[in-house]
Amino acid sequence: MNTIHGSLDVGRHFGEVHMEALMKAAEKSHETVAFMAYLTKTITGSNQHIYFDDVKLNLGNGYNRHHGTFVAPVNGTYQFTVTACTAPSHYIVLEITVNSSTLGKVIAGDLIYSDCSSKVFLAQLQAGDDVFVQHRTTGDYLYAAPVFGFPSFTGVLLQAS
Repeated sequence: MNTIHGSLDVGRHFGEVHMEALMKAAEKSHETVAFMAYLTKTITGSNQHIYFDDVKLNLGNGYNRHHGTFVAPVNGTYQFTVTACTAPSHYIVLEITVNSSTLGKVIAGDLIYSDCSSKVFLAQLQAGDDVFVQHRTTGDYLYAAPVFGFPSFTGVLLQAS
């Protein structure tokens, strides 16, 4: 009788451990991932990786301001927004890049006025994928106005997969 009772206790314990593991996995798959970062200094020139250095939100710790890169913590569908700004008589094209492939571009510029432009991007990412913003050769002036929170780079996990 003790053997059966002992086996049941072991089975019950195994079931509890298994359930805890399943619950932890479920929590991980529904992990909140979101970040919002601003640029605090105007950048001129070309061929630059943009380091959005004023991080306002970093749930899941995916964005690294020292590297200017978001690293996906989980597989899933993500939404990113990039805002670019310029001063009068300037323009800029920023690229959002996943690993080494361009996901898309945003352009801002006007002859008479300061101009900002935003664009939303969707991407299916694997855990460990790098996402960053860069300025290659088109345009020459990325205007920063920290008091207004632009330019900016934001991202959010829409659905884990």
